[in-house]
Amino acid sequence: MDYKNIKTYLDWNYKSSEEYSSGYEGDYPIFNSIKKEKYLSLKEEDRNKTVELMFKTYRNRNIYPLYYFNESGIVNEIKRCTERDVFISDGNVLDSRFTQGNTLLKFMFPNFQRAYSGIKDNKNYINSFDKFFDDDMLKGVLDFQMKYDSPIPLRLLNTMSLYRDRTPQNFSPMRAKALFERYTPKGGSVFDFSCGYGGRMLGALSSKNNYIYYGVEPNTETYDNLLILGDIIEKSLNRKNIYNISKIGSEDFSGEKESVDFAFSSPPYYNLEMYCDEETQCYNKFKNIDDWFTGYVEKTILNIRNILKKDGLYAVNISDFNTEKGKKVNFVQKWIEISEKIGFEHVETISMKLTNRGGNKNKGVTGGKSKKEEAIYVFKKIPDGVRSNYSSRKIPLYIQEKIDKYNYHKIQSENYKDEIPFLREIAEKNKDEIIEWSKEYKYNNIEEEFNQPR
Repeated sequence: MDYKNIKTYLDWNYKSSEEYSSGYEGDYPIFNSIKKEKYLSLKEEDRNKTVELMFKTYRNRNIYPLYYFNESGIVNEIKRCTERDVFISDGNVLDSRFTQGNTLLKFMFPNFQRAYSGIKDNKNYINSFDKFFDDDMLKGVLDFQMKYDSPIPLRLLNTMSLYRDRTPQNFSPMRAKALFERYTPKGGSVFDFSCGYGGRMLGALSSKNNYIYYGVEPNTETYDNLLILGDIIEKSLNRKNIYNISKIGSEDFSGEKESVDFAFSSPPYYNLEMYCDEETQCYNKFKNIDDWFTGYVEKTILNIRNILKKDGLYAVNISDFNTEKGKKVNFVQKWIEISEKIGFEHVETISMKLTNRGGNKNKGVTGGKSKKEEAIYVFKKIPDGVRSNYSSRKIPLYIQEKIDKYNYHKIQSENYKDEIPFLREIAEKNKDEIIEWSKEYKYNNIEEEFNQPR
């Protein structure tokens, strides 16, 4: 195997002579000399001196803090992924202990470190790569890290992704492997409708169930790195023709009808994560979030349904989010409703524990069981002509849930009048949504209801 022309290697300023290394091995005694308790006990002046020492240690080498792999290291890590047994625990929880392959993908996709979370055109957001090479930012990260643990490279890298502006997260390959093995028959095929940085690809192809992986990815650099990863996996596992990736967005992809057993991905959140500036990116193609739901989400789900086999399943990892104006988007319920409208039934929900760092506020509800979890929603394809939940539902699901919440409180109350303020609170908080829904169903008196004296 000749890796001399692999772009991945050319993007880093350090090449490992070992299977994998950080380039900071000689500095570990300095890093490990600082423990949480010791650092917190220091006076401010001494803390600043410690931060300066760690800063100079990193700057002396100026190697971005991750693990770098050589040829044999890549091959052996892929084989370790193959040998790693995974599962979904009781209660439908996808555990965070399955981390095999995570460090390899951080190395294989340098452009992942340059992606950032934030609103498009907001220049105040910063990615992990720039955090490290900005002196003031690196000092801030070091100070934050030492309040919790020693500032060794991989820990520092994780902290950089969470410090100040949270940067995008890659889907763990072993978590993806657990999902594929649960929902895809042996020798079956899977479709990834937003490939990203190789997590689901490595998860699918490292399974001993011999899956065929299909995917779409419009980002040029990410697409190129996926081809590199796929080629290395094939050679490492001595398998051929086990993947096929198209350089296109999921909303424009037209695959072979009823050819795939299971589809799964983590789609983009309109303009909340920025991967590149190419016109193929959905935040460049659609001028607002409503157009995005119509032009991206609906068309993506339609294409998924087209390529899924009869009674096939698909899953999506999503959560609610806020727009640039702070308005909450009921992404989960809207995705469920669109899926039901197109011809799917929501059959199962998998909870997934998230990385959480003390001192970072987790804003918004994720749709999982807690603020430290988010969910994976599983859908089953409904045969043509069968009535869906959407067609039988008189009102949108997210509004029905608010009504159910009100009714619950009403039942619990001995005095109905005590619950009237609660109902008004629900109505006022969701006024815009309810009015918009009422127009769709030709109920034109709803605004008058809101304007009645209280």
